[in-house]
Amino acid sequence: MGDSGHLPHYSKLDLHPSDLNAFRTLQRDLSLNALLVNGQGFHPCTIDGVCCDTATATYVLRITRLVFTSKNLNGTLSSAIGHLTELKELSLSDNHLVDRIPNSIVNLKKLEILDLRGNGFSGEVPPHLSSLARLRVLDVSSNKLSGNLNFLKYFPNLEKLNVADNLFVGRIPVSIRSFWNLRHFNFSGNSFLECLTQ
Repeated sequence: MGDSGHLPHYSKLDLHPSDLNAFRTLQRDLSLNALLVNGQGFHPCTIDGVCCDTATATYVLRITRLVFTSKNLNGTLSSAIGHLTELKELSLSDNHLVDRIPNSIVNLKKLEILDLRGNGFSGEVPPHLSSLARLRVLDVSSNKLSGNLNFLKYFPNLEKLNVADNLFVGRIPVSIRSFWNLRHFNFSGNSFLECLTQ
C-alpha cells in the first residue's frame, strides 16, 4: 500500500451513491466544512473522522464510522444519517448540536456505538431505538432530552448506558434488568426520574 499520502487507495474507489448523498447533507447540516483542510473532502473517506470499508464482494466503499468529537460542530443531525446503513459508530460528543435526534437513526441496524453526549439535543429519543440490537455503547448524557425512557426496551448487547444530566421523567424501565451485558450505567441528573424499585 505504501505510505505516500493519506489513504491513497480510496481515490481509486467510488463511495456508494447513497452514502455520498447522505454525507453531503450531513456535511452541510453539521457544518463539517470547517474540518476540511487543503482542499480535502472531495472524497469523504479522506476526511479525518470518517472511516470507510469496501462492501462485501464489491469494490464500492461504504461509510462505517463517523467520529467527530470536540470539533466545535454546530447545527443539527439530519435525517440523512439514516441512509448510512453500514455505520457501526456514530460519535459526535462535546459539540454544539441542537434539535431532535432524528427518527431515521433506527435504520442503522449495524450501529454498535452511539455517542451524542455533551450537545444540545432536545425532545424525545426515537421510541424504536431498541431496534438497534447491536448497540454496545449508548451515551446521550448532558443534553436537553425529555420524555420517558421507554426507548430502553431491549438491548441484548449493551455494555454501557449513560442518560445522565437530561430532562427525562417517569420510571426507569424494568426492562433494564434484561440487559444481560450491561456493565456501566448512569441515570443521575434527571430531576424527575423515579428509581427502579426492587
